[in-house]
Amino acid sequence: MLNDVAITDALLAIVAGVEGFRLLSSSRGGPTAGVGLLMVALAAGFGALRFTIAPDLEMTHQGVTRLASQVGFPMVGVGWLNSLVWPEHARQGRAYAFVTFVLLAIAFIGNPFFGTIMAALGMAAVVVGAVGLGRHDAWGVTIGIAGALGVVGSGLLVNGSGSWGPFTRVAWFHLGLAASCWALAFGLRRVLGRLA
Repeated sequence: MLNDVAITDALLAIVAGVEGFRLLSSSRGGPTAGVGLLMVALAAGFGALRFTIAPDLEMTHQGVTRLASQVGFPMVGVGWLNSLVWPEHARQGRAYAFVTFVLLAIAFIGNPFFGTIMAALGMAAVVVGAVGLGRHDAWGVTIGIAGALGVVGSGLLVNGSGSWGPFTRVAWFHLGLAASCWALAFGLRRVLGRLA
């Protein structure tokens, strides 16, 4: 029987994957944010497999999840920020950011808090980019900021052991991340549409 953690991880994988692919075909920093969301989708996909048919994937899932927090969410932040600052250099910025974040993840591989710090910095970059882009589409920016706050809130307030109501806290965490990934992508796509 499927459990709520596996189902919600699968939902997160679908939402982040669909939104990541949609951003790949956008302009400015959209593809950078798309790469970040695809990393989140990959981690959630491994989680869905781990919690259903492949429990041996535990170590792989944990490693890819750390990369999603240390590289994926920061890439989303760079995508938003790059849409505001130097959008003509978005492709080069994407490559530099990706390599830098991977190297930092390797350098701080033993630090259990590094992923939390990097994800928070990525979401702070979303807020800075969104505030700067606010004059183009206030609604898209508001949705994007809500997504950034959702990522931080899900990580700090929801994730943990035990359960709330009908779901485990981990399942609520996945649902919060799924909604946040949608908001981050929708907000950015909407703003980029106004800039086109």
